[in-house]
Order: sequence, then C-alpha cells, then structure tokens
Amino acid sequence: MKILYLSYYYPPNNEIASLRSMYQVKYLRQLGADVSVVCFDSNTSENIYLDRTENDHYVLTTPTLSSLKEKFISKSTKSETKNKDACEKIKDNNISKNIKSFLRKTISTALVETIAEIYRLLHHTIFLVKAFLKSLKLCESFRYDYVYASYGPESTIITGFFISKLFNIKLVTEFRDRWYNNPYRIREKSLYYRSIVRYLEKEIVNSSAIVIGVSPSMVEELNSDYPKQRVELIYNGYDKPLKISEDQISFTMPTADLTVAYTGSLYAEFRDPRPLFEALQKIDWDIKFVYCGKSYDFIHELAENYNVASKVINLGFQSNEVSRLVQTGCDTLLLVGWNDPRDRGVLTGKIFEYLDAKKPVLFIGYPHGDVDSLLKQTNSGETCLSAEEVVNFLNQLKGASTQKYNFVNTREYSRINQSENLYKILKQTHEGEPTG
Repeated sequence: MKILYLSYYYPPNNEIASLRSMYQVKYLRQLGADVSVVCFDSNTSENIYLDRTENDHYVLTTPTLSSLKEKFISKSTKSETKNKDACEKIKDNNISKNIKSFLRKTISTALVETIAEIYRLLHHTIFLVKAFLKSLKLCESFRYDYVYASYGPESTIITGFFISKLFNIKLVTEFRDRWYNNPYRIREKSLYYRSIVRYLEKEIVNSSAIVIGVSPSMVEELNSDYPKQRVELIYNGYDKPLKISEDQISFTMPTADLTVAYTGSLYAEFRDPRPLFEALQKIDWDIKFVYCGKSYDFIHELAENYNVASKVINLGFQSNEVSRLVQTGCDTLLLVGWNDPRDRGVLTGKIFEYLDAKKPVLFIGYPHGDVDSLLKQTNSGETCLSAEEVVNFLNQLKGASTQKYNFVNTREYSRINQSENLYKILKQTHEGEPTG
C-alpha cells in the first residue's frame, strides 16, 4: 500500500502539530505502508529530524509569520536548555529592547494585520504551488493508492484534491480542525470568503474516499454536514517527545508546595487563563506556575496585572522535549479551552501528552465538551470555570495524594494504537473489505 502524505507540519518543525504527522508516518511505515511525505521546510532551525528518510520531501517557501515574530518582536525567543537549568532568566536576543517594544505596539494595528494576512496568503500560495509540483513529479514516477492530505492549512487539502483528481487516486482528507466551521476563525471573515470556503470544503470532502476527524464531536459534525461520506475518528494520541538533537536535555522544576504547568499557546479571547491568575492572587501558600510557549508576552502581562510575577516562571517557547520534561516534573497540568459550546469538539494534542505525563489535569473551559468527557472517562482531572473552583482544586492537591486520579484506559490513546487503527481502515478500504 503506497501513500502520498501531504502535511504542512512535519519535523524538524517544532510545532506540536508536527507530531501527529511524524508519528502517523513513522508507524504506518513500520506497519508496512510505503509512505512518501511532502511537507513544509520551516527553514528557521538548525535542528535535524533524526528519523528523516529519502521519502521525506521538504518544500521551501517564505519564513512563517510566527518565526518572524519570534525573531524580531517577541520579548523572548526560544531558549535552549541543553546544559543549563531552563528556569534561568531568558535572555533577550540581539535585537534591542526598544525596537522590540515598538514593534510589539505596532503589531496590533489594522495596517499590520492587513499586511500579515497578505503575507500569510503569499506564504501558503507558494507552498501550495510547490507542494503540487513536487506531488505531481512523484505521482508521475510512482503509482500511489492514497493521497492523504492533512488540514491545516488549506493548501494541503487543496493540493491533495487536485492530485487525486489528476491521477485518479483515492483521497483521504484529515481535519485536525474544521475549515468551514472553525469556531476560532471563520466567523471573522466576510460572507464572500465563507461562501468560498464552504464550497471548497464541500467539493474536497465529497471527493474523499475517507474523511478523518480528531474528536467525537468533530466526527459527529462532519457526519451531519456530509451524511453520504465515510467519516472515521483518529485521535491525536501521545508518544515519546520529539527529539531533534543528539544533545542531552535537562530541566529542573522549581521547588514549591505545588507546581502548575502549561505548555503551548494561549489566546485572550479563546484560551484565557485568567481564572488561574485570579486563583494565584488568592492563594497564600507557596505555589509556582511554569509556562512554556509562544505566548510569552501575554503571560508576562497577566503576571504583572495580577501582581503574581513572583509565582510565575515564564520560559517562553521551548522544544517539545523540554515541554515534556516540564509536564512530567510538575504536580498538576493546566489545560485551557474556550467556555463556549462551539468549542466542544476541540481536542488538542496537548491533552494526550498530559495523559501520558499522568499528572492531574486542571481544565478551564467548556464543561460539556470532548475534553471534559475524556477527563472523566480516564479519571485524570477536573473542569473548573471560576477562580474559586480553581483555588479549591489546587487546595485539594496541595500536600495530598493524587490517588483520586488513576488515569484509566489511557493506552487506547497512544499514537501507535491510533496509527494501527488508521492503517486498518486504509488497508481494508484498499482491499475492498468491510471495516465493521
């Protein structure tokens, strides 16, 4: 079974989105599939993907907006923790503080937002064209049984759609997030834009032999929108950290009565950790909040505004390997969602890493969605909506045994198990067998 796998995200790109693609490809290959990958070459890191093969084809385009922001705007770029304690104060890069401060203020203006949107369109258009040309060349040389296209961004599934049509190859479209019904972005766009997206998604999905969703609610929604299409559930899952260097990584957690950690990005409108910061204000015993992610400025601002800077350790962006050390080294893990019914189907890869760390999860978000269901099913944490509930949760954990949370049935969510499910679906469809 030969698969052309299209994914924008792939190692050595440090985004957590790269991990799903990497482990799917790795385990599909181990299970016997012949997989060729076409992906984006982030071109911003000297790191090396240690498991790279000759069938991994990297496509160059412009630097990403996030990489430019890290380099020129953010207070803290990624800091290495190879032979030093990651809790040390992150140093500024060579760009002066004054210039960065000016750029941070400018970045929020309407003009810059417009320029950023144009730049993003240019970036992904170049990727689409180059990914299409690379895929075209591969399909002229080899006969593939599947084109597996992973959204987002949309350039991957558009490329997959045209390649599948040109060469009459079965298309598998994977939605890590919804394109048309994306609760975070689509409603910000114009009616004209939404109409185009709705049309394109419909054409691509209706041309797909299999559609993949990453959460029960997303699968339910896809089945409702496209009742004639076959939709399957493949969770993100967990596995070992992404290792992008042979160097030894070390990390030491701060000492406190209780340590809380969050790894990943945060957004004031959709992933707002303010209930935790209000709780930190109220708590009068020794507690530390450790943050790893690109939202360095946002966390710094919250710590100052709530006068809890002494309780916050802001590490900025770190590699997945360091983030996983933080997850296993803390006492409890923070997960933040959007307290809105539209967020019920959002099940990020982070929660599965948290399950693997086997530390109680404090979830601030929608209490009737897939995250809350998963926490209850695995007995791995609690959902809190207010600062008072957060304080009560942390007080219960302080100095107490965490045996209340026994993390049952987490093996089901390992990436190898999810990849085996995917391989079975692909193989049985390829051989014309019923999947049951």
